[in-house]
Amino acid sequence: MFNMLIMGPPGAGKGTQAQDLAKRFSLRHLASGDVVRSEVDGGTPKGLEANEYMKDGKLVPDVLMTSMVADQIKVACESSNGVVLDGYPRTLPQAESLTKILGECGIEMRAVVNLKVPGQEILDRLVFRLTCHGCNRVYHRNNNPPKVEGICDDCGKGLKIRPDDNEQVIRERLRVYEEQTAPVLKYYEERGLLKEFDGTPPIGEVFQCVVQYLQKLGAE
Repeated sequence: MFNMLIMGPPGAGKGTQAQDLAKRFSLRHLASGDVVRSEVDGGTPKGLEANEYMKDGKLVPDVLMTSMVADQIKVACESSNGVVLDGYPRTLPQAESLTKILGECGIEMRAVVNLKVPGQEILDRLVFRLTCHGCNRVYHRNNNPPKVEGICDDCGKGLKIRPDDNEQVIRERLRVYEEQTAPVLKYYEERGLLKEFDGTPPIGEVFQCVVQYLQKLGAE
């Protein structure tokens, strides 16, 4: 079993790389953002509470976030060859909770990949980002457009602009990321799990670099 975490600021390409890595190594892709949006779209109490934070570009509180993703992490880890976690943990308490969750399952994290991208490029990426409302695949109007405008290549459903992909919210999300997520990188660095990659080259180049690294760690 190979369990890994992919990290990086909003717009660094985590979702795209996580989806491709999951396919390449036959792993389960579990994106915390998808879990939360499912709760929000379903109008659940947890989803409504989480949405109050998300709409202002703030992180969902640790206890609330963990309560939404913990069970899905356990199921994903126990019913697959491993999991690619995307978007969780984002704070140090969440990282500590994840270690506990994995420990209860008798498994461990094998790799933590961090994608580094400058703030201005992230802003440019997110303003032009498109997301499939069916399978959540991410596109970019200029750098990674769908084959047919407005239509997802994978599931054929329509694409949309996420409500939090506007400049004011993006800048707040980046500020929050630097403030609250940086300690998570240190947490994994101290445990010898962290490997950083330049996230600015084309998607395929970044993917190949990460694949080669994971293969050295035993991913098949």
